Formats: sequence, structure tokens, C-alpha cells
Amino acid sequence: MLEVDLGHYSRKRILGKLSTFLADPDAKGVLFACPTEERAAWIARTIRDQHGDRIMDRVQVLSFRQIREG
Repeated sequence: MLEVDLGHYSRKRILGKLSTFLADPDAKGVLFACPTEERAAWIARTIRDQHGDRIMDRVQVLSFRQIREG
């Protein structure tokens, strides 16, 4: 799954989108694409705070620049 964050989603909205992903039995992983590395770090921290470090086995959070650079 792919979620594009343009920098305005609230913590509640991010966690709601993650909950939708986790509820899908066919979903193997999710990528949150963000405009900046700072925003990506905030989203990753938000997800870890709620679900623990282990959740990051199924979640990637990258900036647009990181995605472009591979």
C-alpha cells in the first residue's frame, strides 16, 4: 500500500490510515511518502510511539527525495 502525506495530516489521521492498513489481511507493507525528511521522521516516530518498533517491519516512511534517490 502507498500513502502520500503532503504534510498536513494530523497524528490521529496518520494512525487511522495505519489502522486501515493493519486491518487489511492482504496488505503486506505500507509506504508513507512525505515531502521532507523531517516530516518522515515525525510520522515514523508517531507510528512507533503507538505501535512499538516492531511495526516498522511492515511500514516504511520515506521522503520524496529518498524515494527519488532510491
